[in-house]
Amino acid sequence: MKKREQFGATESLESEDKENELERKKAEYRKIIGLPEGENPDLVLVLDAGIAERRVGDEVRFSPTSYEDETGNFSEQAVSDSAKYNLRETSRGNLLVGAGGGKARALAGRNLLEVFQKTDIVTDSRYPVRESNHPEFPADHSQIYKDYLEEKGIEGNRIEEEKESTTTFEGLINFLIMAMENNSQHLVVVTNDYHLPRTEKILELLTDQEKIQKLKYIIERMPKEYQDKLGAKIEQGDNGEVNLSFGDKSFFEKLKAISAHVASAEAILAYENSHYQALFAKAKETDAYKKRVTLEEKGILQLEEGIYGRQRKE
Repeated sequence: MKKREQFGATESLESEDKENELERKKAEYRKIIGLPEGENPDLVLVLDAGIAERRVGDEVRFSPTSYEDETGNFSEQAVSDSAKYNLRETSRGNLLVGAGGGKARALAGRNLLEVFQKTDIVTDSRYPVRESNHPEFPADHSQIYKDYLEEKGIEGNRIEEEKESTTTFEGLINFLIMAMENNSQHLVVVTNDYHLPRTEKILELLTDQEKIQKLKYIIERMPKEYQDKLGAKIEQGDNGEVNLSFGDKSFFEKLKAISAHVASAEAILAYENSHYQALFAKAKETDAYKKRVTLEEKGILQLEEGIYGRQRKE
């Protein structure tokens, strides 16, 4: 009887230690994300970065991009009505579409769900490619990220796919609407450090009824269905200027119940992990990463000036 009591006491202590460790990690992740003390995320969005092919013998598989996929041979992607993107070949000979760092986003989302055990996750995006010699390259990135998360231990019933968006703007709009429909109040968007400032700026402008005027050119070029989701009306002025108004303000009314935070995938993964600390420090010294940061900074400036997405005059 005494041995059983000792065994039970040991088991109880181990359980208590695990619970304390879980609470400690929650507190640290809240600091990284910017969540108030005691607040847990209801819904996490892993923004699509891109996908790359992986060759194992004769088999070809696809997975979220790593930083090693991206080399410096890319050009700035202008926003287009067709929302199609170019396939690129890496220095290792495999094909990818999008940017590096998708794997880090997915793994960081996995880490959050392991700690916040009542939180669900969303993967997003279709990323159609332009005509190429590889028409079989998949467009449904949301499925690839979902599969990857399941491989990493996240139950499929905790993962929801958003399959329609083709840009960061569209993905964020759909995520906000999903949150409204699910009565989710505390949201986290996971992305890479190079992409985080622009994502924060987009969210800032998108969720403010006055500031959203700075997005009028990008909203003008969005498919009509997205204009309708926002309740937006687009009119052309006499001088060719775009006029943005909102006949239906329910989108902004529902946003009042929501708080959204943008989290660094790198900060989440590097927390107490020297492997990731070294990996990300090395990635940030590459020419490809620095070029990506420069393009992102240009995008932020255009957002602040209210000219993002404006078509150039011939």
